[in-house]
Amino acid sequence: MNNFADILASEWVKIRSVRSTYWNLIILFVLTVGLGALIASVMSVQGGEDGPSGSAAELSLVGTYFGVVAVVALGALVITAEYSTGMIRTSLTTVPRRIPFLSGKAVVLFALVFVIGAVACFLAYLISRPIFANKGLPSSLGDPGVLRIILGGGLYLAVTAIFTFALGAILRQTAGVITIMLGLLFVAPVIAQFLPASLPIGKYLPDRLGQGIMALTTAEGALSPWAGFFLYCGYTIVLLAIAFYLTEKRDA
Repeated sequence: MNNFADILASEWVKIRSVRSTYWNLIILFVLTVGLGALIASVMSVQGGEDGPSGSAAELSLVGTYFGVVAVVALGALVITAEYSTGMIRTSLTTVPRRIPFLSGKAVVLFALVFVIGAVACFLAYLISRPIFANKGLPSSLGDPGVLRIILGGGLYLAVTAIFTFALGAILRQTAGVITIMLGLLFVAPVIAQFLPASLPIGKYLPDRLGQGIMALTTAEGALSPWAGFFLYCGYTIVLLAIAFYLTEKRDA
């Protein structure tokens, strides 16, 4: 199998034939949409008359911060499951060229997570918008930055899936990859808050860079949404390059 289109078709069949794919995508969808609606409901009870216009869009996407856990699990399993089951040898026999093999997996994974993530973010926004509007927090898709943060939610989730996938190709162990990713996304930001101001490590962490694209405003001293996101993409490309190199050099 040398045609890249055939590789993509094969990887699409593989990823949708695994039950864990469906479970992780369902969890992602439920958390993203469900928590967005929950936040809107809580805010509607507490009030928010003086909230700034557009903040409703950001609040409706809070679920992505938790749904990313399912994306991490999916990104890891797409590659590490093949190593743990020994299926990787069969896959590399079918597609001897390892870089196209990994690239095919990455493209299918990115496309799948982006589509599901973007749809979930859009639904979370649509469900939450009228609730927030009734409490003085109006928002419209035409407002500056709103469409960007909704699509940005899908992009953030998709790039995080590829970041995890690359780490999985390097480490080849599901538990280790998921542990490292959860540490980077949830533990490292907390630790960074206790570091002195002279060490602004926090703003360069993956979660800050990736999630910045879902913010309508930029905090003082932080990178702009697109600058931070492109830097996150840069981290991911470096990891992918390492994964490609090691996969070429190591035995399956």
